Amino acid sequence: MSSAIDRLPPDRRVAFLTHPQGEEIVGDDLKLIKVWHKGQNNYCELCGKGGDLLLCDYCNLSFHTSCLVPPLKSIPEVRKLGLS
Repeated sequence: MSSAIDRLPPDRRVAFLTHPQGEEIVGDDLKLIKVWHKGQNNYCELCGKGGDLLLCDYCNLSFHTSCLVPPLKSIPEVRKLGLS
């Protein structure tokens, strides 16, 4: 199975070198993404289309659940992190 990055046209291939959760993201054409800071992120970072999007709590980018690899069948339950 190809990764989400491999399925993108070269000009849309964006990824963190490491995800904020610490997981390494690998691929041939990685480059740093600009983290979204203002307004609303109304477009999927993978396909560039709008619609029902899932906003990542870690990087502030939006994605269709079907664009993720593996695709999400439903929106995951929000987990609260214990802060001390």
